[in-house]
Amino acid sequence: MDEADDQLNETDREIIDALQEGRETTGSLADALDKHPQTIRDRLRWLRAWDYVHYYHEPTGLHELVE
Repeated sequence: MDEADDQLNETDREIIDALQEGRETTGSLADALDKHPQTIRDRLRWLRAWDYVHYYHEPTGLHELVE
């Protein structure tokens, strides 16, 4: 994850901060962060690839932080 730390942007950090409070859906993150849902989906894809988050329930887009 260290290499990925350098690649995190402000939106990534906002997503991680929000998920520290608990699981969130793509839509709830978009609403809470005032971002377009596609932006959140794109960033979550990278955060999953970098092992920061994972799907808790893929059909609903529910994510949580990797422990």
